[in-house]
Amino acid sequence: MSLRVSLFLGDRLRENTLDWFRERNAKVEVFSCLEDCLDSARKSGTDVVVIDEESSPGGVGVGSALRKASKGVFIVFLTGPGTPPQDSVPEGADALLAFPIVQEELDRIFSAAAERLDPQMERPGAPEIRELWEISKVIASDLGTNAILDRIVESAIRVTLADSGSIMLLSQEPDTLYVAAAQGRDAVNRRNKAVHFDQSVAGWVARTGEPLLLQGGLRNDERFRHLPPARGGIRSSLCVPVKSPQRKLLGVLSLNVDDSLKYFTVKDLHLITIYASEAAAIIESSRAFDEMQSANDRLSKTNEKLKAIQAQLIESSKMAAVGLLASGIAHEFNNLLTGILGMSQLAQHTKKEKHIWKAIEVSETNSQKAKEIVKNLLKFSGRYKKVREKTEIAALVEEVLSLMGREFDKEGIVMRKHFDPEASAPVNRSEIQQVMLNLLINAKQAITGKGWVEIDVTQNRESVEISVKDSGCGIPEENMPRIFEPFFSTKSVLGGGENQGTGLGLSVSYGIIKGHGGEIRVESTVGVGSRFTLVLPKNPRRTKYYTDSLPVQDGERKRGPEVEPQPGAPVGTVLIVDDEWWIREFLKDTFEEIGYKVHTAGSGQEGLDIVEQVKPSIVFLDLVLPGCKGEDIATEMLARHPKLPIVLMTGKFESLEIIEKNLNRGIFGYLSKPFDVKDVYNLLNLGSRP
Repeated sequence: MSLRVSLFLGDRLRENTLDWFRERNAKVEVFSCLEDCLDSARKSGTDVVVIDEESSPGGVGVGSALRKASKGVFIVFLTGPGTPPQDSVPEGADALLAFPIVQEELDRIFSAAAERLDPQMERPGAPEIRELWEISKVIASDLGTNAILDRIVESAIRVTLADSGSIMLLSQEPDTLYVAAAQGRDAVNRRNKAVHFDQSVAGWVARTGEPLLLQGGLRNDERFRHLPPARGGIRSSLCVPVKSPQRKLLGVLSLNVDDSLKYFTVKDLHLITIYASEAAAIIESSRAFDEMQSANDRLSKTNEKLKAIQAQLIESSKMAAVGLLASGIAHEFNNLLTGILGMSQLAQHTKKEKHIWKAIEVSETNSQKAKEIVKNLLKFSGRYKKVREKTEIAALVEEVLSLMGREFDKEGIVMRKHFDPEASAPVNRSEIQQVMLNLLINAKQAITGKGWVEIDVTQNRESVEISVKDSGCGIPEENMPRIFEPFFSTKSVLGGGENQGTGLGLSVSYGIIKGHGGEIRVESTVGVGSRFTLVLPKNPRRTKYYTDSLPVQDGERKRGPEVEPQPGAPVGTVLIVDDEWWIREFLKDTFEEIGYKVHTAGSGQEGLDIVEQVKPSIVFLDLVLPGCKGEDIATEMLARHPKLPIVLMTGKFESLEIIEKNLNRGIFGYLSKPFDVKDVYNLLNLGSRP
């Protein structure tokens, strides 16, 4: 566009300045009289007036007169040589130049005047586009928020030729900003500095939410005359609000020019508005990420606590189930021990043969019953290695029913059973027993007064099904979708009420059956009863089969030493190492009866010494010995005599993993306490001798 320029200059400037404006197609008028200049501005609507301060003392009055003559005129004052102080800019002036004039600076004035007259923003040139492109790449990088904000300020300074800049964000303190990113003058000291709204130009922008283009120093604007002069002097300031897409104020982007030969234009204002938008995007993203990260951390900690609590409650649920059986188990053991103790004492007192044989019979029978009870309890408690093995499901269910039988009898609940004895599937015994116990306890608690529970075990080509049906109260329809949710329970809370519960029984059972590749089906009618059906696949994916029997080599069981008793001569030599004297005596008498010569030891070292002395045919070694581990003694014996058959004995179920490992490295076999004479004979392939 073509500008109309009036020059009121001294002779020293007139020719050069006149040529410069004419080269840019400006319509130039030169005046030697101030009144003529004012009259031209009033009549012809001058766009730009350049006044030499030396030719017109008292420039304040000249500026005021020009404003009255033409409100839209762009006024430039030219001072003498040197950099003028900030406060020397005349009131009402738009720009202040120092002599000698730099053409680049005069070019900025020309552009500023053109932008004021043309409300349409000029599109950014190539340098600005490159800067914005670089900023977009920075924002997409993995730099931290503060580093990105610093890069935004740095780029804004470059594109506007500013001397310093900063991004101030709202503080938690009311009406306060703090410097989050700063570049240029005193940047290090300004970072994180708090600034109240009333103490800065940025504070005014934050309060009003409006952008600000300030030229000519603070004293030229009545809004900021109360502020102290900026240290080092500021020629021009540019402040724009940083707002979220929802127009929420986040902070202020501020740029400053210190050099007296520079000032900001409207074009700069539009450009920096783009930078403010980019800053707002990264601030919002950073805060959202921080909030999400914080929420994730809190959630992770909560999940860890919940997992720990859930594990404790699951264990408590299992122990509560065992506790429910305690009275029945105690009753059974007391009955068994009463028979053993009573008959033994009677036999000792009378010494009659019939009482002695009766005591022997009762002791054997009751001990076998006690052995089965202990075995079932230990299996249920999960002390076995958690593996799946092919299992007769009917026998497994019977083990659980033997634990619950007295409880059902006490409540007058009739138990009906329909079992397919051939049904088998690969399962973890302890886990399926826990599921069955949970279902039976639920059935018992659902029945008020007398009733019945029906248990069916059936099979088809693909699966085995266990059905538990009761004549209880049933499950309300609105509760059916939630019965497998953790902690959902219609019973009273843990620790109170007759039918207390944690709400974990069915949820744990669901997880166990799903882990076996199966499913739980539920049918229920309020007032009639419920049926829970466990479906266990016969060939689940990735199922491993384990057995706790003797090792197998080349398709046949590993055999012990061949024994053919000869009259008058021992069939072999046995070493028994155990710290319990009655176990040593039991095995000693057993082997002597079939023709073995027997040596006994009460400690591991004693056993090692005897091995060197007598070279036994076979060793029976307890895993738990005073001051040492039976496993270590076995290792030492095999190191000295690699072909020596060793049988490990243990009364602790957690030792089964140790035994299984040793079986794979040459140990002959093992006996799990309590064992009887038949177990010993079967181990040595002696059948039912003697």
